[in-house]
Amino acid sequence: MSISVTRTDDASIAAQIMAQDPRAYILGGGTGLMRRIHEGDQNVRHLIRLNSQELVKIIKLGTAIRIGSQVTMAQILADKSMQVLHKTAASVGAPALRNMATVGGNLFSRPPYGDLTTALLALEAQVFFMNGNREDKQALNQFLQRSGKRQLVLALEIPNQANMNFSYKKMTRSHPRGASVVTLACTFSQSAGRISKASIAFGGLAGRPFRASVVERSLIGNLTDASIETACVKLKNEVNPFTDSLASGWYRMEMAQLLLRQTLMDIL
Repeated sequence: MSISVTRTDDASIAAQIMAQDPRAYILGGGTGLMRRIHEGDQNVRHLIRLNSQELVKIIKLGTAIRIGSQVTMAQILADKSMQVLHKTAASVGAPALRNMATVGGNLFSRPPYGDLTTALLALEAQVFFMNGNREDKQALNQFLQRSGKRQLVLALEIPNQANMNFSYKKMTRSHPRGASVVTLACTFSQSAGRISKASIAFGGLAGRPFRASVVERSLIGNLTDASIETACVKLKNEVNPFTDSLASGWYRMEMAQLLLRQTLMDIL
């Protein structure tokens, strides 16, 4: 079967095509989508090239930073205002891949990919997308749980906080930038030696990166050796990791608990 290509600079037209054709996809950097085509995925039959300058910009908005969905990992690394995401972007593949891989593409990547999405979850990013003919927004955590029609993502926004308490860890079998077995990203708010808020996201344990809400709630209050071990137990009870050629579900959980324990011990 042939693959059709549509070029447009109108996001509403691209969104309409996606709504009408379940086998139509936005072609950004193509690092994931072209792999699917080369592997013979029959669900990809229509590619849409959306040429909009707004989608390739990083814009500081005072209290937030807006990241266009076609911004690449290389752009993130080159932008000083995006320092909070530099470590994450640098962990995504080699330079050639980072020059092509986009923020929007990473949102829809399946394990062992999607490292940036894990970090964006921990940063409580907001997603801006086309909902019919209008622009809508939703917390990334909720957006990733949506079912039904696929949405055209325009941009994401993260808080612009210079002193953000953010941590990112990635476990891989081939260093330094191999496919991830487990990724962990966290942000914490502390007051008078107590954790008042925690945002903890994991990648590599389920079909998509997710917020570990049960773990987050268990950490509110004084952080102690006992509460750290409780958080690890909560994680084990919250998710049942999958097994693939990279790692067994058991191994993934052991590594996830190790990364969580290390991160929490760093702030104890």
